Amino acid sequence: MIRGQLDVAISEAERAIALNPNDAGSYAARGTVLSMASSRYEPVGWAYYLERRYEDAVTALKAGLRASPADHYNYAGLAASYAQLGRTDEAAHAAEEIRHIWPFFEVDSFVAQFNEGNRPLIVEGLHKAGLK
Repeated sequence: MIRGQLDVAISEAERAIALNPNDAGSYAARGTVLSMASSRYEPVGWAYYLERRYEDAVTALKAGLRASPADHYNYAGLAASYAQLGRTDEAAHAAEEIRHIWPFFEVDSFVAQFNEGNRPLIVEGLHKAGLK
């Protein structure tokens, strides 16, 4: 993980868990690596989204989901990106995942954490994905 080889670090943590499923330290190590991996992809995905590079956003956000499958930020970015690309089925699926993970999700509350100038584009994508 320190060398930035997150895929290798995840693989090693998984192997340690397989060898000794009772070792809490291995689970903690895997969690640390997964959260590190997710946190690196999500901002990149949103940056691509805000540059209107929606395909690149999808690629980065899907990588973030592989590392952290319950991260609603990645699903929100995917929902908005898919919607902007006209991929309505995939946008609807990502929106449904958000509702499953965070039942009280509201677009206005979510976008409040972004720079005010970026909010309209994010709201547009999330609304196109069917989120309110």
